[in-house]
Amino acid sequence: MDLFEVLGKSSSGLNSKGWEYVVQVVSNSTTKVGLYLLIFFLIFEIGKTFEQANRNNEGTVVPITMFNACVFALLAGALVTGTIFILPFINDITVGGINLIKNIGTYKLMSYASPEGPSWWDGLGKIISWLITFLVGIISSIIIVVVIVTRTLQLYVYTMLAPIAFSTFASSEYRSIGVSFLKTYCAVSLQGLVILLILGLSNAFSAPNVSGAVAGGLSSLVMPIVVAVLVLQSGRISKAIVGLGG
Repeated sequence: MDLFEVLGKSSSGLNSKGWEYVVQVVSNSTTKVGLYLLIFFLIFEIGKTFEQANRNNEGTVVPITMFNACVFALLAGALVTGTIFILPFINDITVGGINLIKNIGTYKLMSYASPEGPSWWDGLGKIISWLITFLVGIISSIIIVVVIVTRTLQLYVYTMLAPIAFSTFASSEYRSIGVSFLKTYCAVSLQGLVILLILGLSNAFSAPNVSGAVAGGLSSLVMPIVVAVLVLQSGRISKAIVGLGG
């Protein structure tokens, strides 16, 4: 699996049929729902403004309050209608970071033990040692692939649901939902770069000798486990970077 081929693409380049489906859902469904919700939030915000004005200013509507409500409604409208361009742009920023490290170090999935196992003449101990290290490397690689595929699908799902979340920018009470959603999407986009950094660091840090039956000894057994755990935590690391606390 070429990780840069998968993680270093724009959202539309990850899967053409998948992206076509995303575009159809956004344009025909979630954008319309987002606009309906935006109108609702705007009416709700204007009603709340009148209520506060009647309570605090003896029925006088404060113009700047109404202006702020209209500005945030326009912002929400721009985000809802521009989802198909805004979120891929965020992902492209991460892709740029990924491409900058493409020629630095090695970024490969683990397979520390040699596929050619020892013969029976090498002894049962070496055979068991090789089998354990080989299985650990394969399982760790599978975990990494699952995390990468999950992250890719999350990008598509978040893009499709974005217009609904962005409509909350029109409401001062629910605006935090849209902000949190945007941060989460940034974290998902950034996760690809974090995964590559983890793999690159592990390859440079361990540098085991992959020849022979045991293939690097204890490091070939421990390192795949450590890397798999870190890759599983890559989502938390990405969330911490954007301020979601992991």
